[in-house]
Amino acid sequence: MRPALSILLFMLGLGSVPAQAGVKEDFLATVKKLEDAYFDELPREQRDDMFRQLGVWDDPKAAAPIASIAALYGAHLSSLRAQMKALQSRFDQFRGRAALTAQEEGLRNSLLRKVEAKERAWALAQRSEDLLIHAVAGMKNTKTIDTMVRTFGRHGSAAVRVVLARACAKWHLLLSDNKRATKFFRILSKMAHDKETRVRIAVAQSMASFETKDGYEMLRYSLKDGDWRVRLAAIRSLAKIRNNIAVTLLIEAMQREKGRLQADINTILEQITGEVLVYPEVWDRWWQSVGKIIPPKRPPAKDKTDNEKLKKDAARFYGIPTESRRICFIIDMSGSMNKEVEQFKDKGVVTGPTRKKNTPTEGKTRWEVARNELLRAVSNLNPEKQFTIIFFNQAAKPWRPQLTPAVPKTKKELRADVKLITPSGTTYTLGALREAFIMAGSASTKGATKKDGNGIDTIFVLSDGGPTDGTTGKPMEPDPILEQVREWNKDKSVVIHAIAVDTEEVGTYFLKQLAGQNGGVFVERK
Repeated sequence: MRPALSILLFMLGLGSVPAQAGVKEDFLATVKKLEDAYFDELPREQRDDMFRQLGVWDDPKAAAPIASIAALYGAHLSSLRAQMKALQSRFDQFRGRAALTAQEEGLRNSLLRKVEAKERAWALAQRSEDLLIHAVAGMKNTKTIDTMVRTFGRHGSAAVRVVLARACAKWHLLLSDNKRATKFFRILSKMAHDKETRVRIAVAQSMASFETKDGYEMLRYSLKDGDWRVRLAAIRSLAKIRNNIAVTLLIEAMQREKGRLQADINTILEQITGEVLVYPEVWDRWWQSVGKIIPPKRPPAKDKTDNEKLKKDAARFYGIPTESRRICFIIDMSGSMNKEVEQFKDKGVVTGPTRKKNTPTEGKTRWEVARNELLRAVSNLNPEKQFTIIFFNQAAKPWRPQLTPAVPKTKKELRADVKLITPSGTTYTLGALREAFIMAGSASTKGATKKDGNGIDTIFVLSDGGPTDGTTGKPMEPDPILEQVREWNKDKSVVIHAIAVDTEEVGTYFLKQLAGQNGGVFVERK
């Protein structure tokens, strides 16, 4: 055990706390194992069980050690992120390279394995943080909760503040004491101004539990946050509240938002009110006319909504409207994309809210069809939108290292560059998704404003096969990749749409799950 934590436990007098034999030893052993877990890489089941043990220790004197463990995990996550970023920067030398020497290929593969090992460690640590939040929020002893609030509130770690924010929401629902409820709200109010985005996201998520005047004002504040992910968290909290005030705040926010968030608010308003009004100014006029009394809910007219949306934004990719303002297209350019296809009719969307009229396919091969669909979608993007493209086979090859405005010059450059691409190789989908999520968290977005936040918010993935390994070319199991994407996407809230082009069963399963688990639409072409 590290000296600092050993001294901390001694000062707390944990040795004199437990009333039952063996409890002290169990708790101290758990703390030590969790502290050493970074280095031992314990199996998931064993680590999960240790976090559950922490939740059982519902005693005030456990507050400081548990806060220390949260801080250690937060530092561990930050360190892993920095290491992955450093490794990824070494990949930059391989970007855009048509061919690699044997030595370069060996270096690339070595770096790839290191990145994947760090990602596995990061996913495990992230899961442990979630279990810690669950354990802390599940404590019911009022003295324990009061001590946790004091101890966690004084801590400087962002990870500890996230735990506290999410726990405060559950404790508020658990305890009817108005004094404590006010204390929880004051804590969250302070953290709403936190410099760490993930803390502000946790606060916005927690405010769904505070249906008070002050709670609504806090959500109004979060709806104006500089990072779109915080605003989205506030929008989703209002979707859970579903009352007149929530509708008012959503309509106010809809008039400020553009692109994907505006479309998300429109969908939520339809679900709450049963009205199909689409445009912010129409929603506002209607809300003023009905006297801010929500009428009886009825199913919205989906067909009308979809048609209006399609008219509002003509840019579509395989029938899916590109409502976002920050888009990443991930396009398969493996050797199988050279296969010829017959002319066929679009079978439309298999999952998701949109539909598309039958249109003929343009192109003789899968690649030609995908290329033409991509160029058509980009050509119809408005200049205020930004996009990037990641072409992939056994490696991910970004067309641009960051988001680029959809201006005529950029579209012309894409048309010229895409003609030079010849599909070859295998289908390392995980590598392409990794590259996209690096961009999703990047602060170097070209032309992005503070209100836009950082990085992409919508991904389109097109592939004609199941995922394969980037080094050996052997098939990869879909479920571990899906789990990795869920971990990447936990704080980013990126929507992922997926298009399967004549894929076999494994590829179809993977892409359908990828879209379904990340709020997207799945389209299948046969």
